[in-house]
Formats: sequence, C-alpha cells, structure tokens
Amino acid sequence: MTRGSGALTRSRPLPLVLPLAAAALSLTLFGCSPSERLVVYTDPYWLEVLEAGERFWDELSAEARSLGYIPVLREEALESQALLSGAVALRSGDIVLASPFFASQVLRAAEKYGDVLFVIAGVPESFGPEDSLPHNICFLTFDYERVFRVAGREAAGLLAESGRGEGNDPVRGAEGAGAAAKCGILYLDLSEGTSDHVAAFREGFLSGGDAGRLVQREIRDRRDRAQVKRNLEEMEMEGVEVYLLLTHELTVYCLDVLRTLNGRAIIQDWARAPAFPETVIMSVETMYSDGIRDIISAAATRRDTVEADGASAGGGLCPENRYEGRLELVWNEG
Repeated sequence: MTRGSGALTRSRPLPLVLPLAAAALSLTLFGCSPSERLVVYTDPYWLEVLEAGERFWDELSAEARSLGYIPVLREEALESQALLSGAVALRSGDIVLASPFFASQVLRAAEKYGDVLFVIAGVPESFGPEDSLPHNICFLTFDYERVFRVAGREAAGLLAESGRGEGNDPVRGAEGAGAAAKCGILYLDLSEGTSDHVAAFREGFLSGGDAGRLVQREIRDRRDRAQVKRNLEEMEMEGVEVYLLLTHELTVYCLDVLRTLNGRAIIQDWARAPAFPETVIMSVETMYSDGIRDIISAAATRRDTVEADGASAGGGLCPENRYEGRLELVWNEG
C-alpha cells in the first residue's frame, strides 16, 4: 500500500516489496546502488502513532531517498520474531528503524546481522547496556522520566484546583466540586521503560499531591477488554477523575469508556490523531522526525566516507550509538 508521492511500501508477512521503479531511477541519479534500504520495522500500535501524521512518512521517505536508501515498511504483530527467524530478508547496508516494543529482539538481531545498522526509536534515556553495545546498533532516546514527572505535578495541580469548590472546575467543568477527586494510573507493561514512566509520574504527583488521591492499576491481559473496562469503572467508583493512560493500542478503547464516565485523560502522542477531545486534557508528544533524520544522515555520511576511503567501518556503522530525541507536554486547549 502506498501513500502520497513519498509513501512507504507496507509489507505484512509477505516478502519486502520495493516501491515504484522511479525510486530506483532517482537513486541512480545520486550515484548510489538501489539495493540499500531503510526498513521501518513496526508493530501495529507504533505504526498507528506515526502513520497518523501522513507528513511524517512523506518527510522520512524523501529524506531516505535523498541519502540513497529505498524506504520499506514492515508491520508485524507484537509477538513476532520476524527479525530473528529470518522472515525479514535483510541485506548488507540496510538500516532497520525499529519500534521500541521490539527493542529486546533487535539487540539480538544486531549480533546476527553485523553489516546492518539497527536503530531503536522511542526508548527511554536509560535503556540499553552502557558497555559492549554491538557496533551496528544505535538508540534514539527520550528523557521520558523528566516529562512524566512534570505531567504528574500538573495532574496534582489540577486536582488541587478541583478541590477548591469554585465554579468552572478544571476537572469537572461547570459542575464544580464534590468529594475530593483522585488521579488514576492505568498501564499496560509491554515495553522497556513503562514501569519507569509510571514511577516518574507518581514521583511528580506526590511532590505536590496526596498519596491518598492516587490509584494505580495494571492491565494483565490486553485481549480482555471487559477487564480493562472494569478497571476503569472501579477506579471511577474510587473517585478517580483524571487518568494517566499508558495503554498502547488500548488507548482509544479506554478513551471511549472514559467518555461515558466523564473522566479526563493524560495520554501519549494524542496530537497526531486527536480523538475524543472532550476527554483528553494533556499529552506527552514524542517528536520522532528530527532525531530519525539525524541518525539516517549520520549513517549515510559514514557510509559514503568509508566507500570513498576504501576503509572498513571501524568503530561502528553510525558515528554515535545514542541520539537524543525531543519530547513535548501538550495541553488540549480545545
């Protein structure tokens, strides 16, 4: 499936498919072989987050082609081991940009494919071993702990204002205050760092709020939506009115439930697909584009230098093994 003039080619469990022949022609004009690819290896949730902004793919595709790479999209289920099983046919010189949910798999795959550069995007700043990283792996990291601490303080501030009994309550709206509102955390621990996000939010909340006004639940089975709904309903019965949702692909479902409960939510990456504006009050936005472009550009520069000098890759396929991405805490002003 293609999107726009710079669209990526999506491949489900089928062999990777190259875009139109025009892409290969454009690479020839740059003097590069059309065999090198940027393979975006994603799960359905991460794809949904990124794909919601059509311009993201257009920009990434254009950047990849300008640097001599053919962009290809590969979507896999969270349980997939396609990189390790060989289902993804990688070639020397490829760059694999992987979802953070596949981080542990990618660390192992990097040892199997020594001439492929693996980039794990969207991981916490603390993720990954500090020593003995494979020479062909790098991280696009984000200081999630800092921004979730800020979000926790902001949530505590909202509840403090909500408890004053004044009109146009920031949580309850025109209904005003009743019993002291609480903040709830509902999370699905799928990826490295989710528990750190929860801990950071708690720390921020407790710096300005009462521990008795904080309720926490973990989703044990993401397939059991009835239980997810019960979790939200039970939290609502305990007095929760502001919810931090770290619920990945279940977030839209949770927002739909919260709409009927008149709850307010803090989520991740809402601005790319702003559904349920009456429910979302705040969002932690991960700004992927700049960091990803920096990594691809750095890898291409190193590749071109190695080819020109006739030298080996030396210390690695990318000049650095960590690049810092940007986060924003965005309020829904609607």
